[in-house]
Amino acid sequence: MNRLIAAFALVVAGCQAPAPPNTDQFNLDCQFELRMFLVGKLEEKPNVSGPRTYTFDLTRRQWCNTRDCQPADIQDVTASEIRFQDKFGADYTINRNTGELVGVMGDTDLGSRTTGACKKAPFTPFPAAKF
Repeated sequence: MNRLIAAFALVVAGCQAPAPPNTDQFNLDCQFELRMFLVGKLEEKPNVSGPRTYTFDLTRRQWCNTRDCQPADIQDVTASEIRFQDKFGADYTINRNTGELVGVMGDTDLGSRTTGACKKAPFTPFPAAKF
């Protein structure tokens, strides 16, 4: 009888539903346009446009651009937005409700403005350290 109970317990344990996906880990697939400008004059046409994918781990408070993933700290996470800074010093905000992406960088003479739209995608793990 004890063997039967143990076997039944194993069967029940094997039938449990898989763990839900971690909603704090995800990619964002974005379409963006970047416009460079001299202070006071924004370019009419984008200088660069296309796709860009970001990976986020909100538990670790890290993100990376999947093109050359080097995990970096997220500046701020709220219920409505994620703010982060790229390696060039551009500040980005992604609206968590609409997917809108806005990035700005500038100094006294030259700057850039990035705009775009992002959609949630499956998480791509950060690369493992080589040593």
